Amino acid sequence: IEEFDIAVVAVPVENHQETVKKIVADFSPKLILIEKPFTRALDEAQELVRIAKAKKVSIAVNYIREYEPEHRKLFERINSDKLGNPIKAVCWYSKGLNNNGSHFIHLLSNFMGAVTEIKIINDGRKWNNVDPEPTVELIYEKGRAYFIPVEEENYSLFEMEIIGPKGKIKYYDGGNRFDWWQVTTDPVFKEYKKLVPEPLTTKTKMNKYQYYVYHNIADYLEGKNNLYCDGKSALKTAQLLYQIHQKLN
Repeated sequence: IEEFDIAVVAVPVENHQETVKKIVADFSPKLILIEKPFTRALDEAQELVRIAKAKKVSIAVNYIREYEPEHRKLFERINSDKLGNPIKAVCWYSKGLNNNGSHFIHLLSNFMGAVTEIKIINDGRKWNNVDPEPTVELIYEKGRAYFIPVEEENYSLFEMEIIGPKGKIKYYDGGNRFDWWQVTTDPVFKEYKKLVPEPLTTKTKMNKYQYYVYHNIADYLEGKNNLYCDGKSALKTAQLLYQIHQKLN
């Protein structure tokens, strides 16, 4: 096999570390794209970041919503104080905290700041007897978020509601659409404020999510942009997942 610029690791998560080691032992790619979750354990995530640095290869992680344009605009709007502070979020996830809940944990890191405290409300079960499904409260620098599991065997669910002093966001259908309500003055009771009756609806381009991943990688390799989700940012998510697991154990 000849040399190549990009390697894609889309094997089961327990084989991520071994696969990356095999790739860099025989080849010298410029970048390795790794499927989420980044690893199954914190020490494996740390090792992958170490290997990448030693071999001078970049890592991108396939947390797909980090790359989609409407999501990136949403992060920018929240960070520019369009929702206000503090923020409260409720996230509904199925199919395990590591597998699907980690998407929300990574997504919230774009605008909630660092986590300062973890509270386990209920240990829950383990999806597929492996991936925990706890009900968790995470206290951030800019607010707090609640992660609530639902049973995947009934139906898949990946939805979120974000509330701030200046409005409300509802995030539907795995991120295919979100609604944004702004605050207005009640037309009758002028001393009261309420949400506008009709939200601004944004339809995302999640049907092309993998295109945007590779578009960002291409821009990065051509020196036009930074990676939207690299190994270091995925390591932070892995560290937080590890802390949650420690609380559960």
